[in-house]
Order: sequence, then structure tokens, then C-alpha cells
Amino acid sequence: MDKPQQLIISEIARRSKAGLPLTPEEAAAYDSWREKKSEYQREWREKNKDYQKEWRIKKQAASLPMAANQ
Repeated sequence: MDKPQQLIISEIARRSKAGLPLTPEEAAAYDSWREKKSEYQREWREKNKDYQKEWRIKKQAASLPMAANQ
């Protein structure tokens, strides 16, 4: 008995970017994954609105001692 081929998102993405044909099942799995990823990212950005601001402040603070020692 053959096992069904496991759909691997990274492989499907590589083939899609290369312009290679995808089966309808692969295309549906990839679209579903992208939709879930986008939804997760939207929710994360909504919860962490100040993340970029905090990251820039931390990055600037980390670079200050290095600049003072030069």
C-alpha cells in the first residue's frame, strides 16, 4: 500500500516561485497555508503594535556604548 505524498510547504513554495506547475491539491494547500500565515501575522502585529519602536530603541541603546568606545 502506497503512502500519499506529504505536502511540504517549502517545496511547494519553491516550485511556485520557479513557475513550475502545481497540482490543484498542492495549490490549495499552499494557499491555505499563506492565508493562515497572513492571519497570524495580522493578529501578531495588532497585539504588538509597538514592537518596531521598541526594537529600534533597543538597537540604538546597544550601539551607543560601541560608539562611545571608538
